[in-house]
Amino acid sequence: MDKIKVVGARLHNLKDLNVEIPKKKMVLITGVSGSGKSSLAFDIIFDEGMNRYLQSIGFPPKFEDEKPFDLLEGLSPTVAVEQRTTRVFNPRSTVGTKTRLYNLLRMLYAAEGVLLCPICKEPVNQSSLECDLCGMVVERKQIKHFSFNEPSGNLLRK
Repeated sequence: MDKIKVVGARLHNLKDLNVEIPKKKMVLITGVSGSGKSSLAFDIIFDEGMNRYLQSIGFPPKFEDEKPFDLLEGLSPTVAVEQRTTRVFNPRSTVGTKTRLYNLLRMLYAAEGVLLCPICKEPVNQSSLECDLCGMVVERKQIKHFSFNEPSGNLLRK
């Protein structure tokens, strides 16, 4: 599908909005203050794309009484970079930490990463967490193992 199709968007100031957004193009959402630009971009499209991505890697669906749209199709995994005016400046911030993509990548690596035996460097049997070649039992990697702020989190540096 070459477009994202939103039907019946209703959230904040959006009242039954239908829109088609082309993919592989730079798209700007414009309008007067309070017209629902951020509601459409962040609260509907980005939020639903994030939910679908997290479900695809095994996280449970977010509990909602009712979705703020009737149909949303053609959506790929999403990342949002919001403009925020803040007085706090952290010199250690990166694009990954500011966009929260860093945390999502850590979750993906922990959930989907292929474990290698530290002894023979062969893939580990996912069900037994044992290397069939040398018999070494390996511990499943957790999200913290992919953090630069954690002493055991040196896996991203290699």
